[in-house]
Amino acid sequence: MKKAIVLCAAIAGFAPMQERPERDPLLDRFIGSWQGEGTGMGMQTMEHMRWEWTLGDHFVRVTAQAMGTAEDGAAMNHEAHAYIRVAEEGRYVGTVFDNFGTMARIEGAATDGGMTFEWGEGAAEPGRVVYRFTDDTTLEAIYLGRENGEWVEHARATLRR
Repeated sequence: MKKAIVLCAAIAGFAPMQERPERDPLLDRFIGSWQGEGTGMGMQTMEHMRWEWTLGDHFVRVTAQAMGTAEDGAAMNHEAHAYIRVAEEGRYVGTVFDNFGTMARIEGAATDGGMTFEWGEGAAEPGRVVYRFTDDTTLEAIYLGRENGEWVEHARATLRR
């Protein structure tokens, strides 16, 4: 116990107190729990997403889960976690991890009514997700993949606070 107290005191002595950064207004709009239904991979899905400021308000942590059952009875469960930060005004960077073993860099940009993220490096396939607010309590999520060099919709969900 004494060693833990000394270690904490040593860390505190070397880590200057930092002011919390000003929160990005677009990321702030996403903060909260979202849930809803969607379609993807030939099935209906139930989706849950949570966005929250973390690590001194330097990052937003996103946890997401989509569950569904195909017509043949096969279950699908996709879970992902991401950490996102502001790169510069209107631009975002982060890393996404999922239950398929993906760890990929993501890059995003503000769009009219929401934001778009793309990933490629570290992922099995490049992807894009478009988040669009239809009002203050409703968020559309459209997931796209590359086919023959074109972005093609693979899944879509409507989520509500």
